[in-house]
Amino acid sequence: MLKKFSITIGVFFLLIVIMGIILPSEYNVERTIVINAKPEAIHPFVEDLQQWPKWTPWHNADSKVKITPGEIHKGLGASQQWAGNKGTGILEITKSSTDYGIDYFLDMKAESLNTEGKVTYQNQGDTTQVNWSTKGKFTLPIISPYIAMAMDGTAGPMLEQGLGKLKKLVEENEGSGTAD
Repeated sequence: MLKKFSITIGVFFLLIVIMGIILPSEYNVERTIVINAKPEAIHPFVEDLQQWPKWTPWHNADSKVKITPGEIHKGLGASQQWAGNKGTGILEITKSSTDYGIDYFLDMKAESLNTEGKVTYQNQGDTTQVNWSTKGKFTLPIISPYIAMAMDGTAGPMLEQGLGKLKKLVEENEGSGTAD
């Protein structure tokens, strides 16, 4: 009986290791929302990192986070660093235009995780479809695929929350012509 149990446990752990080697370590998480505004009204909130605390979910996730803005805070080359209870990192906008949206690179130092993100627009007349996506690859041996598989369930709701806040913020400010 003990021998069968030991063999079963051994086979189970062997399967976990094999699957950890075979499964992909990459992830891609996307969420979309329609905002009742044109890209010109949305982009000032997306391209300006000083506006991000108003709509991105990460600022609320760590009450001890300290954000240090880079020399540029808006558009291509805008950057910021942060440190808090949940780690440190750097974010930099690598592409920015009113008709496209932004691409950004996120380096989370403590987790050894580099992420590429995008917030893109599809103008639909008086409304705009906004797509927020993030993709990356984990590098931890054997457990990376399991973490990658969980990303949609963990990061997805955060993207949804951020897009919901962005929608509310833009629609409330539509007509004022400012992102202050």
